Amino acid sequence: MLFVAMAIGFSLLMIGYLVLNEVERHFAEQDADELVVITRAVEDALQSAKDQDSAPEGALARAVSGHHGVYFQVWDDAGRLVYGPEEGGPSPQENTYSPVSRIQVDNLYTWQTDGKTYRGTITHTRIEDQNYRIVAAIDMDFHIHFLENFRRSLWMIMVLAGAVTLLAAWYGVHQGHAPLRELSATMSDIQADRLHVRLDPNTVPRELQNLVCSFNHMIGRLEDSFVRLSYFSADIAHELRTPLTNLITQTQVGLGKSRSLEEYRELLYSNLEEQERLTKMVNDMLWLAQSEHGLLKPVWEPLDLAREVRELFDFFEALAEEKHIQLVLEGKAPIIQG
Repeated sequence: MLFVAMAIGFSLLMIGYLVLNEVERHFAEQDADELVVITRAVEDALQSAKDQDSAPEGALARAVSGHHGVYFQVWDDAGRLVYGPEEGGPSPQENTYSPVSRIQVDNLYTWQTDGKTYRGTITHTRIEDQNYRIVAAIDMDFHIHFLENFRRSLWMIMVLAGAVTLLAAWYGVHQGHAPLRELSATMSDIQADRLHVRLDPNTVPRELQNLVCSFNHMIGRLEDSFVRLSYFSADIAHELRTPLTNLITQTQVGLGKSRSLEEYRELLYSNLEEQERLTKMVNDMLWLAQSEHGLLKPVWEPLDLAREVRELFDFFEALAEEKHIQLVLEGKAPIIQG
């Protein structure tokens, strides 16, 4: 969830930054359009006064009627103020800004005078034989107050939206993991005595069906291994019971009364045979266990097939005689290098 929170926070910060930039640029574009209108109105007023051969103050006073929060100053070549407020508007010191040939958003100037912030521009115009410099500005206090309130509201909305989004993401993840929790609880109920239990893939979402099928296959293999282990344990108990019973019986009989030294020697030999038989069984079981776990390293040695077959004959000879079966070895088998 930390990564999700960081991603949501970063995304909201980027959105807030872009929105604020777009709003500020929108206000700047509006101001640029307004300044174009003001500058043209001032130029038209100067041209009208020149055509009527009258003082420009009257025409300039009416140039921006109907516009609120706008100021302009007109300067001649000699640096004299032709029209405009010397205080409460664009200051004459701002004439040090470079004039622009075309009013655009990127070449607007911003300055402060008497505690007010202005956004404006400086242009040159020529009315017949007279050059003028026009300083036009717009009071930005309204924009600044609006942007401060908008920025405050925007960040509050962003924080609230981030909290709601993070809560919704947590709830969605929590609900999305509900099938996993149920599946985990069901799996934890499967013990060694309940390996026959299988999970139903149709009761879980499609994304988890392969997991359920794989789990069922794993449980099936475990059940098969447990069954084989049970059978193997039963076989071991059966195989070990006979020689152990013989050892116990022979020892009890031998200890039942006093016997000669020769009789004790025969008893020990008999016990030794049973012990060797037990040792062979244990070695065989150990070999089987090692072979099943891949712990045996193959050894290359010659294999005498004839000898192996004769040993098989010796092993099954008693059973063959009981079944009236004759075991015959014919031919010569070569020694195989394997």
